[in-house]
Amino acid sequence: SDSCVVESIFDAMSLSLLGANASCSWTDVATIKITLAPTSALAPQNFLTLAADNSIRSENGISPTSQGTIRVDEPELTVAPVVTVSGPTHVDPCASLTIKANVQSPREVTWTWGCVTSSENADCGSLTTFLQSQFGDTLSLAAGTPELVVLDEPYVLTVVATDFLGVSSDVVEFSVTKSSSAVPTLSFEPGKIRQAWDQAVILQANTIFSTCPIPQEAMVFKWTQVFGGRQSGPAIDPQYLKRSTSSQLVIPAGVLEPGAKYTLQLDLSMASDSSKSTSAQVEISSTGGDIFAFIEGGSEKFVSAHEEFTLDGSLSFDEDFLPEEDQDLVYEWKCRVTKKKRCKGYGKDKDDEDEDKSRVCPDLSGETSPTLTIPAGTLAPSDSAYRFQLLVSKPDGSKTKSKYPMRVFVSEMGIPTTSITPLIGSYEADSSIIVNREDGLLFTGNCSDPSADISWSIEDENGPIQIDATEAPFGFTGTGGSMTFKLNPPASPALQVLTKSRYWVYMRCEVAVENGRRRGSGSDSDNDDDDRKKRKSCYADASTLDHGYATLVVNVNDAPTGETCEACRVTDCQLKKGTSKKCPCEKTGVALQDQFQYVCKKWSDGGEGSKSKDRRSRGKKKNPSKKDLDYQFGYTRTPDTGNATDVDFAWVSSNTYITAFAAGEVTFRAQVRDSLGATSMLMEDTITVIDPLALRGGRRLLQLTPELEAQIEAEISSAKADITAQVQAAAKSQLNAKAISYSDTTDARVLQGQYTTAQAIDLKTFIATSLHKFVAGITLTSEYSCETVAALQTLTSNPDHITAGVAKNLTVTVVALMGGIGEDGGVITTTCTSKAYSVLAALTASLDTGRTCWSGADSSASADIEAVDTLSGMETALVSIGHKYSLTLVSGEPLKQVDTTRSTHLVGLDAVTNYLGVQIVLTTPVDYTFSGVTRSNVTFVMPASLANSLGGETNVVLHASVQQAAPAVGSEPISPLVTIAMSNVATGAVINVAGLTDKVSVTVPLSNQDLCSGMDSDSMTEGTCAVWDGSQYTSDGCTTTAASKSSVTCMCDQLASFAVLPVKKPQPTTSSTTAPKTTAAATTAPATTAPATTAAPETTAEAEPDTTAEAEPDTTPTADVVPTAPTFSVTDGTLTNNLYSAFVEIEIATTSDGISWSTVDTVPSCDNGFTLGSTVTVSLSA
Repeated sequence: SDSCVVESIFDAMSLSLLGANASCSWTDVATIKITLAPTSALAPQNFLTLAADNSIRSENGISPTSQGTIRVDEPELTVAPVVTVSGPTHVDPCASLTIKANVQSPREVTWTWGCVTSSENADCGSLTTFLQSQFGDTLSLAAGTPELVVLDEPYVLTVVATDFLGVSSDVVEFSVTKSSSAVPTLSFEPGKIRQAWDQAVILQANTIFSTCPIPQEAMVFKWTQVFGGRQSGPAIDPQYLKRSTSSQLVIPAGVLEPGAKYTLQLDLSMASDSSKSTSAQVEISSTGGDIFAFIEGGSEKFVSAHEEFTLDGSLSFDEDFLPEEDQDLVYEWKCRVTKKKRCKGYGKDKDDEDEDKSRVCPDLSGETSPTLTIPAGTLAPSDSAYRFQLLVSKPDGSKTKSKYPMRVFVSEMGIPTTSITPLIGSYEADSSIIVNREDGLLFTGNCSDPSADISWSIEDENGPIQIDATEAPFGFTGTGGSMTFKLNPPASPALQVLTKSRYWVYMRCEVAVENGRRRGSGSDSDNDDDDRKKRKSCYADASTLDHGYATLVVNVNDAPTGETCEACRVTDCQLKKGTSKKCPCEKTGVALQDQFQYVCKKWSDGGEGSKSKDRRSRGKKKNPSKKDLDYQFGYTRTPDTGNATDVDFAWVSSNTYITAFAAGEVTFRAQVRDSLGATSMLMEDTITVIDPLALRGGRRLLQLTPELEAQIEAEISSAKADITAQVQAAAKSQLNAKAISYSDTTDARVLQGQYTTAQAIDLKTFIATSLHKFVAGITLTSEYSCETVAALQTLTSNPDHITAGVAKNLTVTVVALMGGIGEDGGVITTTCTSKAYSVLAALTASLDTGRTCWSGADSSASADIEAVDTLSGMETALVSIGHKYSLTLVSGEPLKQVDTTRSTHLVGLDAVTNYLGVQIVLTTPVDYTFSGVTRSNVTFVMPASLANSLGGETNVVLHASVQQAAPAVGSEPISPLVTIAMSNVATGAVINVAGLTDKVSVTVPLSNQDLCSGMDSDSMTEGTCAVWDGSQYTSDGCTTTAASKSSVTCMCDQLASFAVLPVKKPQPTTSSTTAPKTTAAATTAPATTAPATTAAPETTAEAEPDTTAEAEPDTTPTADVVPTAPTFSVTDGTLTNNLYSAFVEIEIATTSDGISWSTVDTVPSCDNGFTLGSTVTVSLSA
């Protein structure tokens, strides 16, 4: 069978040994690869038996099914478990202590703990007895750590892991010191790191505050280098250590020397008393690099015997040199001729090692250049390959030689030279590449004939794969016949997941037909079926091939495998013994008080184990250890009321995530990835978090008790102190987690009536200011930036809680988060992009609070300077997000649309000419209605002549955004805010486009929702075009060319942020104005609550209308209008059978706008509480 199903191969007993969800795949026609399940019990000396009706037979399907039993032998080479230990290196007199050992093993291991006593260490004493009773991966000592008797001297703990084969790890030591003073403790996780010398080192210490009853105060951090011992290392320039005054240290790329080891120490002391101090050390191994040979163009080439061709090895490199430096390499070229024909065989590529003496390779003994050019006529046409090989070495022989093969097939026809360059994946030593299953495929192909037609095909071991023509290929034909080929797995059903272990990608370069024959060829053959037959028959006629071909072999890297991750409330029992029958996993806890942990156990790498290199990025993946796994945790919190919260945190090496939450149902999620980026399936688990202050049934408060008010004030103060502590500790992810939880809780408290709006603004302003200052002072990565954006999204979910000052600061923060990404060279996902756009939309909405009704286009109202600054920085922020997202795009792709609840955005990367002279449509986030007409999109056309204003820019990133409402900053727009901009592809800088002779046409919808009370669409003309010039809305440079009941079309000489301002119609003159008759409604609540009756006096006025005013309209203000008294009604508010609740809900229905409640009286007084059966009378006036 082409497919492989474990259940169709083995009997029931064997399946139980392999474990549920074991899988298999055919690596070639005679080999099956079986991946064991995490629950596998398979061990040496077990037997696997083929099922009686198994599916294994000969390739031609003629033979009977195979029968037999397979014995499982001991592995020829055992691999010892690799153990790491994490935990604080210091503990104060009051704190508890948790030390965790980690091992990447798919099976359970046994643990042995111990303690080492020496003259330099504390005497282990009774600690040894305690350790001998511990058999799990976690040591937990209770508060006060009574097992640690000696103060201020290190205890050296040891741990060994033994796997199911009886193979033990090395003894791993871990030191911990019990301090005599109550100060925060420091720890590094992990305590030892390996980093390539040409990558930046980012160190982050974990700061744990003392649980002793002492005030939290300012701390002083100092970084130093420790000399002596094995990790002495060369001296690091002190400027890099003095630069940091926090628990984070960044050492730029290239500062550390290859192959050296360093020990750094972080000292922490209290600002008020430097004698209260602690320290922690971290060891850094700066890895030196290897040298790598590389020939550009794919796994094999097809060339013409009548044209010269070049093999380019100039991208070979030494990892210890920067890309722009001379690599100091010696180049050597070799060639031999194989006897066997090229044959894929839908399995492994087969290539006879014996040379074919009938053909001769050129003499390459004197070729020492990185590029090799073979003149026309040098190689004879052949059906088998010439095997070229590039070897690179160091002049002094200090590093192992590296070699790279390239097979070349020579045709007697005049075919164009063709090559493939992968844009995703890493090269293997055999000239294939390795990609992750979820990454898809992305290549660029080049053809020597610029007029050639390029086409792509892909095959697995079973034959050709059908490609969705709507998805691939796409691209452009330019100099050299370049075209991009992209397959996104979700869009191509056959490649939805790269299920096979190996694929073959082909690029065909076909020249035009002249006089019925291909230019330069002697054949009329043009049949894809013939091509496939040639490949299946090992290119029996490769020597007469009449079009160019390039081939690339793609290997697929398997994702890590392991058990499902589990979320539990953290308890003392669980810390000591882990989840078990004695310590069951608890799924419920209290908001902001209880902590929950999400743990992923027994994970191991499922990859091929290849040592791969990303030659395009020149060292982004240095010395990848297939044993290294990273974990990404996230969650979605769904409250009883309000909006859901969704966040993913940065990848970490720890398999455990611990935090507290706001109230609601929380779905934890986690993924695991290997060193090449292959990512596991998403795992989820759900917990419930209860808020002790929340009222059931969503009832609101009429009055808070003094006790509850004091509790709420304490909660707010505690939140501020906690945020301050996380900032001081530079605990990046915990700061974001706390910001999210406190923001969520604030929103819930406001809905419950427990926080006032002023309290919500106060706390959120404090959190926003803390995040703004923190982000400005640290080194950013894409993952941290995205989790911070998620925190900002929660913080800004209610625009009413955002002041103009906060909006200004957070706009700057978003720019920093996007533009500051650089140390990891990361890009952002669509989800992260949407969250960032969502933050900006909320900030824009927060500015729309200054409408004064009919200030209109001629408003003289002065706008808040911070609101002006915020709106002026919006274009830069929008472009910074779009530019970072554009790094995921390929030039020529269709525009990508990203939606949020308040905004819609288009981002594209292409030649600028492809965006000019065509209408671009952007769907709006809501339907806009004006004068009863609805419109749901913005359209714009940029003139072809705009290209002349770009200063030579050819490719650009296009940004187009619609934000739900253009904010009232100075003037009061009646439309969305439409921003159109272009940015430089390389730098992301906004390209200034202004003063155009040929104008940009923008059609913007109008909206009634932006009108003030008392205004309507009949009282104004349709509107006038305006742009935001950095300080105000202005019509300079814009002309209103068309206006309708639904939209306005603007012709403007620039790319900018566009809006429509209302223009008031002239009012007719009247001789008198008479107030309309108003009637006040009086409503009496049901007798059960006996509320007082509320009534307004009835007013009556009659007058004949004046019809004599036929003169020109007079804009004199009309006489005062007698207002109508507000009307409202109160529903039954009785509460029964509730002796303990001091809350009652009263629903008020009103037909009047702008009501303010002036009195609230209750009888009896709420201060005295309620008694069973009592009636409460509430009097309201408005």
